[in-house]
Amino acid sequence: MTTLHMDTEQVREIARQLDRAALDMLTQQQNLQASGSRLSLAWTGGGASDYLDDLQAWLRAFQNQVHELGTLARRVGWEAEEWEQVDSQRPFGRWHDLRTGWGTLGGGLGYLDDANTGLATALVIGGLAGGSAYAGQVKLFGARGMKSQAGLAGSLTSIKAQNLPGHMLKNSHPGPLQYGLAALELADRGVENFAQYSQGTDRAAATAIDVAFVAGKIIASPYVQYAAATVAIGAVTALGAPAVVVAGAGLAAWYGGGLAFNWLADTGYELLQRSGARDAMVRGGGAALEWVGDQASNAFSGICKGISSLF
Repeated sequence: MTTLHMDTEQVREIARQLDRAALDMLTQQQNLQASGSRLSLAWTGGGASDYLDDLQAWLRAFQNQVHELGTLARRVGWEAEEWEQVDSQRPFGRWHDLRTGWGTLGGGLGYLDDANTGLATALVIGGLAGGSAYAGQVKLFGARGMKSQAGLAGSLTSIKAQNLPGHMLKNSHPGPLQYGLAALELADRGVENFAQYSQGTDRAAATAIDVAFVAGKIIASPYVQYAAATVAIGAVTALGAPAVVVAGAGLAAWYGGGLAFNWLADTGYELLQRSGARDAMVRGGGAALEWVGDQASNAFSGICKGISSLF
């Protein structure tokens, strides 16, 4: 394995994973297309035509983005091959080129995931039906994969509308795609850190800050979505809306809350960077790591001297 400011073998593996993700998402697109066809048979009149037109537009845009992801995955593989032919001391411009590639790939993949989730959420909402087994019951129709993408258990067929936030929170487990997005974000920030800081301790501190930020987003996002869905359901319930409307509001708020939280988190992080606060944190963390290293080195030297004096 050759390492030239990049683990080329790992980058190739990520490229293969992204290519597989593109194929999986294309399969999901085909499943959603089939769901749309079934919906057109089950729903006629009363706005069905407009809804189905919007759905087909979503599906076409989604398919185009999936093909774009496949192209981006191939670009990552080409990038690894090119890096193996480039001297490790290439000037900073090369870091900028690589970071632009990571950012484009991560942004494209994130858009696809958001679009896929939004489409699945819209289809689940469109397929909601009221139940009569107990107060507030709603029935859910559609493919298991579609419901899972929207944040529900794939096997869920009915639930009390007010219980949706708790169910979705319990079911919110990051999947391979979410971990892949996190890895791409960290790779993007890692390239920036390596180019911006020359001291190993500063790079380590910057990496620790970035890992904490990305992990914090993954952990906190479901709780923010839970709060948004709970508030929305409470507000719509207070208006006396039927269970189907209550459930639809909760699902929409869960999806919208996730988008808003990620946007706010990324925007706040950018403000930290622009204000210099993040750089100050990195420098402080780097200095602390250097001090710890010096103390450990001095202690080890003292132990070695003590041992040598015994002989």
